[in-house]
Amino acid sequence: MERLLTFSDAVVAIAATLLVLPLVDIAPKEQVEDVGALLADNLNNFLAFLLSFVVIYRFWLTHHHTFGAAKQLGGALIWLNGLWLISIVFLPFPTQLIGDQDVHNRLVNGLYIGTMLVTAASAVAGQWLVARADARAGRPSTIDPYGPGLALVVALAVALVIALAFPAIGLWSLLVLVVSGVLAARMRRRARTASTRGQATPPQQ
Repeated sequence: MERLLTFSDAVVAIAATLLVLPLVDIAPKEQVEDVGALLADNLNNFLAFLLSFVVIYRFWLTHHHTFGAAKQLGGALIWLNGLWLISIVFLPFPTQLIGDQDVHNRLVNGLYIGTMLVTAASAVAGQWLVARADARAGRPSTIDPYGPGLALVVALAVALVIALAFPAIGLWSLLVLVVSGVLAARMRRRARTASTRGQATPPQQ
């Protein structure tokens, strides 16, 4: 487990670092007088970098939580982790396309959102394996594969369909993630409230 997590962390760090390389390439070799114009001309590149970095960081946090709760490693979980890593490493490529291409390009936006969908789906599948292993061992699990992770997969699938069907909307379709995040937060609050009430209710004689 320790070796797998170390390897995964290293791959994620490299992928996050690759995101900044296009910004390094557009940096002027000589002094420029209008830095504001330079930034404005490359605004898409900066926004794509920021968005993808946040995405990778968020996925990494979820990955750390999942594997931190795993008590054993099976072949399926290891290969799902490999699929997760492939999608993370690939993300800088569509990120670069977003910065260089038309923001309403159907295929570019679809490739970007589709890559995130693969990442989220493989993460949820891994969570399901960890939760199932805990259930079979008769121990409580801190992993909920049917909670926020599944809501994220559904939201990304909806965003992908919108981006492909309506190119003018493009990456704005990712705003559905905000809605899914709010709904997931409410579901967690209701679950905690129900759990607290259940614990506070004294057993009936």
